[in-house]
Amino acid sequence: MFNLIMADLKIMFRYPETWLCIVGQLIFLAATIAGYLPIADISLIAKGYTIPYLMLLSINVAYFMIVVLFIFAYDFEMGMIKNTLTNGVTRKTYFFARLIVAYIFTFMFYLVHIIGGILLATLIHGSGTLNLATLAVPLLLQLLILFTISTVGVGFVFAFRKSANFGTAFIFSILSPPFIFAMTTQIDNIIERLQDFELTTQLTRVANSQLLEPSDIINILLLSTVYLVVSVVVGIIIFEKVEIK
Repeated sequence: MFNLIMADLKIMFRYPETWLCIVGQLIFLAATIAGYLPIADISLIAKGYTIPYLMLLSINVAYFMIVVLFIFAYDFEMGMIKNTLTNGVTRKTYFFARLIVAYIFTFMFYLVHIIGGILLATLIHGSGTLNLATLAVPLLLQLLILFTISTVGVGFVFAFRKSANFGTAFIFSILSPPFIFAMTTQIDNIIERLQDFELTTQLTRVANSQLLEPSDIINILLLSTVYLVVSVVVGIIIFEKVEIK
């Protein structure tokens, strides 16, 4: 599995899309922190910078992971996966190798997001006070949620095996609900309640770390666990049964 992961990483870094994601992430952060893209409350960084502000923007990590997941889907469409499987790699090994690669990129994008955001905010607004110890739990929870989103994406890739079908399912299930919720919350309180089960909503909630209750942390851990297990199980079951052309 290690050789398969290393080979995948080498290939992924040869794609210009991978580097465009990193550059695009930095541009997005810089534009937002500078106030050109007021996605979050700019007053949060009126004096230097804050990690919670950067965390509010972390949904862009999930968006950039879509590019990585689409590349995974291309392997099915181009028939490259068949060559890998005929060389003695089991389907479970291939699945988990791809899952680990997805986690590596999620972690890398999140590091770029946090470290790059801090450096850019310091450059633009000057240095501010920062206590990482008090934000350790929110940072880890947010990373867990991002890992969960990536797991759902990998599950969809192996379940649908076509970029168009994967993209539709992933965007509808992960990225569309926040916008639907935002438009319909005032119409139906049931929709507002559904946000408790929506992953990207949890990213924003974790960013407001001072409002987190122990019950909120437990709910996030349970929600992430359910999404992780279901995505892996469903992805593997479907992948084991389908014919690879």
